[in-house]
Parts: sequence; C-alpha cells; structure tokens
Amino acid sequence: MGHLKILFITDGISPFVIGGMQQHSTKMVKCLLEKGVEIHLIHTTLDSSIPQSSEVENTFSHHKALKTTFIPFPSKDRFIGHYIRNSKLYSKEVFKVVEQNLMDFDFVYAQGFTAHEFLKRKIPKLPIISNLHGLEMFQGAADMQSELKNWLLKPIARYILNNSDINISLGGTLTGLIKQNTSKKTTVWKVPNFIDQSWFKEYKRSENHKNIKFLFIGRYERRKGIEELLGSIPLINSNNAFFGFVGNLHTIENERCKFHGLVKDEQTLKQIIDEYDVLICPSYSEGMPTVILEAMARGLAIIATDVGAVSELVNKENGWLIPARSQYRLIEAIELAIKCEELEIKKDQSVKKAVEFETHKVMDRLLDYLVNFKKHHLK
Repeated sequence: MGHLKILFITDGISPFVIGGMQQHSTKMVKCLLEKGVEIHLIHTTLDSSIPQSSEVENTFSHHKALKTTFIPFPSKDRFIGHYIRNSKLYSKEVFKVVEQNLMDFDFVYAQGFTAHEFLKRKIPKLPIISNLHGLEMFQGAADMQSELKNWLLKPIARYILNNSDINISLGGTLTGLIKQNTSKKTTVWKVPNFIDQSWFKEYKRSENHKNIKFLFIGRYERRKGIEELLGSIPLINSNNAFFGFVGNLHTIENERCKFHGLVKDEQTLKQIIDEYDVLICPSYSEGMPTVILEAMARGLAIIATDVGAVSELVNKENGWLIPARSQYRLIEAIELAIKCEELEIKKDQSVKKAVEFETHKVMDRLLDYLVNFKKHHLK
C-alpha cells in the first residue's frame, strides 16, 4: 500500500461525545493508524466541554502519524433548524483551519454533514468522501416530530450526497437510498459498520431450554421502537419469556422485565448481554446498528426490523427479520423464538456471521477502495 494521508472530519470522538457515529470515528481512526495511514483528525463536542489534548492523544495511544485539532461547535443559534446551520458553520471553521494545507492530503473523509463547506469550494484533485451513515431522514418516521426533523434534514443531506466525490453506504437498503437521492451517477463504496475483536467469545451452548431471555439495548428515542416492544410484552402468549432492557429508559412494573439502566462500562455490558438469548431491535429507521453486531459477537440470535443495512446482519440463519411498524409481526417473531427448537443453532450462526464485520477486515476493504482510487484517479 502506498502512503496515504487523510483529513478526517467528525462531529465528535468517543469517549468525549457519546453516539454511534462518534464511536465509529474513534475506532476507524485507530485502525487506520495501525495500518500506516497518516491522519489529521478534526473533532468537536456538541456542548461546551473541551477535552484536554493529552486525553485525546492518550485515546489514540500517542500515535506519531496522528495530528488532532479541536474546534468548538457553534451553539449560539437555538431556533428551529439550528443544528443544520451550526453544522454548516462548523464545517466553515474546519475549512479555515486547513485551507492552506489542503493539497497535503489524498482524501477528505467527512462524517455526517461536516464536508459542507469543502463541497461548496469545489476543491480540484482532492476527493471528498462523505458518510451519512443511516440516512434516517430518508427512512420512515415514527411520529410527526420525527417527520418534521427528517424534512429539515433532507436538503442538506441531498446536497452532501450530490456533491461528494464518493459516498459511503453501509449496505442493505441504504445504497438504494443514496442513488434515489442523487441526480447524477455517484460513486458509492459499500463499507459496513464493524466490531472489534475484543467483543468475540467462543460460543457455548446454553443449558437453559425452558426460559428464553430477550434483550433491548438503546436510548429512549421514538424511532427505536421501544414503545411497541413494551406494548407487546403483555400480549405474549407464553410464560417462558423474560425481557431485559439496557439504557436510560422509562420503566414499567412487570415481573417479566428487568431494567438494567444506562451501562457505560464495556465489560459490564458484555456480562449483561451474555445473560440473554435474543436481542430485539424493533426500530423504524437505522443504519447498521453497532448493538446488533455486539450481540451477534456475544452469541445472541436477533429479532430486528428490515430497515437501513440491518438485512446485511440478520436473516433466517441467525434470527428473524421483520417489517417495521408492525407490532403483530414483532409479537409473532418473539413467540417463534420462544418455540424455536433451533435457537442454539441461530445463536451460533450469529457469531460466525459477525466475524465478517471484524474491524480490520472492514478497514482493509476501505483501504482497497482508497488505494485503487488514488492509483487510477489521482495521478
């Protein structure tokens, strides 16, 4: 692999900002550094906190090929649509910082809307790669508030998709959504989400065949389908089902339910997941949920709605893929799991399938794309 230098822009890195995209950014940068890529990482926080540079450097093991720059996220505007306007201002501030050195880079890799100013400037011979992850604004909304949010986000999302040199798709229905919302032929690289090797464990067949334990992991957000799941539990026609919940969620009084609360420690989360048989992900919209990959790596079967790139992870071999917005199909899948004589086989298949999404394997795919593009287009 020839030497690569990437300007990597994100709206946060973990653990300083909590979120799937921020976690994705951190793990991606770590892996690319390990593979010899030189990176200038520009990041922010969505509140007033400012991480110490020493803390950031420690997150990436003080890697010599990494330069980091923190830029405060604009927050003065609080009227409707403020996140979009502030995101554009953040992108503009990022551009000012690197404008004089742009030709030092082979690529700009931009998470979310962070490429906006770069695309406005139309920089020659500097490919802009954008990753809008789940493209939730083009998927189904759970309520009117979500519908309004999606309506506000669609214009900037379409601008990013239509003006980026390369768009990243996590797979599944998302590739089609990118093509539906671009007016010209666009280059799409399929690069899925990934899971660290540390999440994998040797699968051991469960000795408990009487009670099936179901798990939900997520924040309280309408599109996550938590209300549909909680409403389904009293309708389950079986006494052999137990339900666990991880996240900052509203609790209910039910002897078949246990609420673990918000769990930030990874080892504690692994221990909780290991107590269960089936993960339930009943979302209205998703990208490629990290929580599904984590549960698969720990040996859980999966019940999930067919949204975003979930179909890349879940099929009849390792679980049940169901339509979104259908409480009936959710209840049916839960009851099928309770009665399933091949549940242990499905759990085993989850681990085997998760191996395809191990971090280094996915990053090798991205590097192949980068090297080939540089070879054929950046002479």
